[in-house]
Order: sequence, then C-alpha cells, then structure tokens
Amino acid sequence: MEEICRKLLTPFIEMRKYLFYLGGPLGAFINIRNKKWDVAIEGYIGTGLLRSFTVDNKKDNAVLMEIFNRHFRADRDCISLYDAIDIKDPVVANCLIDQMSIESILLIPSY
Repeated sequence: MEEICRKLLTPFIEMRKYLFYLGGPLGAFINIRNKKWDVAIEGYIGTGLLRSFTVDNKKDNAVLMEIFNRHFRADRDCISLYDAIDIKDPVVANCLIDQMSIESILLIPSY
C-alpha cells in the first residue's frame, strides 16, 4: 500500500497542492520493536487507523479525497465516515468527532 500511495500522492506534493502536511498511511510510520507484540498492538491501534492518513486542514483533506475518488472509483464511492452514518443526537456526534475524528476518516471500498 505504501508504494501505491507514494505514486498517487507524489505529484500533488511536488505541485505544492498540499498546504501543510500529509501523512499516511499512518502504519507506514510505525515499526514494532518486538514482533511478538504485532497482534496486540495492531488490535489496540486498529487496522483502520493504521491505514488512514492525516492532513493539516480542510483544503488538504479535500485534495486527498479528490485523489482517492479519482484513482479508486470514478463515481465518487469514497466518503467520510461522518457522511456514511446518521447520528440522532448532537452530543453523540460531537463525542464521535472528538474521540474518533470520524469526519476525517475516508471510507474506501475494497474491490
């Protein structure tokens, strides 16, 4: 996945379309010191977070979404986790946003 991401993102970074910072997938930046802890660490952090990206601002997020939409599916099948769910209570919504950053998690279908 790291190689695919590098091919997709390098042109945008070189064109300075990103204003501040783009990191990901996050798992590419993590090395486990002792492999016997692989399952426990991955289970705690979660594969979703390990495969996610970070951006600094909303504009960079829009560019990242544009990249994934363009390269993974033409019909814009990628959406944020926030847009994929209905939350009935604003307090619950705020909790999920604050605790899990659901507005910044991009759902990409596997084919």
